[in-house]
Amino acid sequence: MMAVNVGPVVLQWSTLAALLAALAGYVALRLRLRNTAEAAPVASAASTALLIWLLVWKLSVYIFDPSAVQDGFRSLLYFNGGVQGAILASVLAVLCLAYAAWRGRASRHAYIDSLLAAILSGCAAYGLLQFAAGEGHRLTTGGMTLWCAAAALYGLTRLRFSPIRQSLQLALVAAIGASLLWTAAANGWERTSAAAAPGVGLKKGQLAPDFELESLDGERIRLSDYRGRTVVLNFWATWCPPCQAEMPYLQRFYADFGMEDAVVLGVNATTTEVSRVVVKAWVREWGLTFPIVYDGEGEVGQTYRVTAYPATYIIGPDGVIRQKHQGPLNYEQLKQAAGLK
Repeated sequence: MMAVNVGPVVLQWSTLAALLAALAGYVALRLRLRNTAEAAPVASAASTALLIWLLVWKLSVYIFDPSAVQDGFRSLLYFNGGVQGAILASVLAVLCLAYAAWRGRASRHAYIDSLLAAILSGCAAYGLLQFAAGEGHRLTTGGMTLWCAAAALYGLTRLRFSPIRQSLQLALVAAIGASLLWTAAANGWERTSAAAAPGVGLKKGQLAPDFELESLDGERIRLSDYRGRTVVLNFWATWCPPCQAEMPYLQRFYADFGMEDAVVLGVNATTTEVSRVVVKAWVREWGLTFPIVYDGEGEVGQTYRVTAYPATYIIGPDGVIRQKHQGPLNYEQLKQAAGLK
């Protein structure tokens, strides 16, 4: 769960990898159309579509989860329209590209040809970056390698000989299909094997490391005390703006589900605070009622490899890690992550 704080913004590794992959795709698009008159209009349309996608994805939170922007502009730094917003953004981005192609500043073939090359290259770059960060499973290397091979193979379709071109394009389709099937099978194998023999660790499907810390009330609380219930293990600090934006949703989630299926356990990064008195004052100010413990030595944060705040682990009733998330979560995201309706 790698992340870095850029001012008040938590930049997740997956987000950084996606940005780098988008850059790789754009470079592939420009290379694909180099020395052609169609390079400028296609690149311009692709850039506009990407900008539209980002803006719609962010602003669609007003449509799908208006409560997530109760703090105004600051909340837009941390929340977005989620999957529904991404779908809406993708539809509008495709319409933007279709309109650009309809205007005829470049041929339709140029749009399809270069954008496919960009998508393949971007997917290959994203897979490589995720694997380099240790986020993938070794069996998914096959799927990732096939994505890379598909991207490279597509680059060869610039050959002008029609029979060779058609054969290579057919091979491309087969490579993409094999890639998707291989990756799906590998991910399924990973989940099954992890469930069979979890072991203690920080990967999904492994048993969460147990710990014992002092609560705000002076009691000793162990993570294993909540075995049999879903635990939202949240690492936070009072000085962290994303944590401040997230707290109302954690409290609302706990108020709705804390007496039934799930519990929120807040782990305060006490080594970064001015004093415990400050922590208690913030807890009273926010009206938090879920259990909070002091990580006085910072050992639990180190054990869970927390590099930026907030960071959340969703731990199942069996003590196994189900989800990991770096950055703030809103109410709907918390319910989805915990598997609650």
